[in-house]
Amino acid sequence: MNKELKKYVNAYMDGEPVEFGWGEDGIWHTLESLSSFETDADKYRIKPKEDKWQRVIDEGYLCRFWDKEEDMDTGITSFSRNIGYLVEAQIETGTFVDTQSRVWDNCEVYRKKKNLQPYFQGEDIPEIDSELLVYFKDGSFELRESADSGGWAGVIAFIEV
Repeated sequence: MNKELKKYVNAYMDGEPVEFGWGEDGIWHTLESLSSFETDADKYRIKPKEDKWQRVIDEGYLCRFWDKEEDMDTGITSFSRNIGYLVEAQIETGTFVDTQSRVWDNCEVYRKKKNLQPYFQGEDIPEIDSELLVYFKDGSFELRESADSGGWAGVIAFIEV
């Protein structure tokens, strides 16, 4: 087991909600048991907490929404997807409402080059090898050659340029 995977196994065992996914499809699945770590998933994350959603709403970050529906008769899985802004995160029901009042089962911040991205203290530093503009809590900003070319204390957002 590599160090990265061990971090998520430990988080799951500590009661943190862990999600997994494949490739760049942007879809995350909730880890239901330790045996789920035996899938061929190539990415894991700790599910974002409620306070992060309020910041996503307040600061107006673009989001990717999706629903997954499985037809029990045919076994065919279909997806509905949309890009938009989050209006409400209903944590108790696990649903998300966009600006068109549509309710979605899944939501994540839309991660794409040249879009403003939030950075939540304590998250992994993004893996960006190109220039980026980094914004700090105190209102200042800094152009960096890569994500590794400076500390991330006090960083609240960034744009990959």
